[in-house]
Amino acid sequence: MLNIEYKDEELKLFIETGKSNDKRYKKLKSNAVFMRDLRMVINLMRPVDNVKELHMFKKTQLRAFAL
Repeated sequence: MLNIEYKDEELKLFIETGKSNDKRYKKLKSNAVFMRDLRMVINLMRPVDNVKELHMFKKTQLRAFAL
């Protein structure tokens, strides 16, 4: 499992819970498409053991999630 480190504690809270007191992230919370895509990307990242395994997901595949 990939250990994701965050420099911004509010960002960590937002990604893990979908909630934040920071106005930068509060605006994003109401964007359903962004939240869906964020969950998909995080769910892709978490199960891998190291960053090199993420190379199997090409940019085009990640863009397909956004459609």
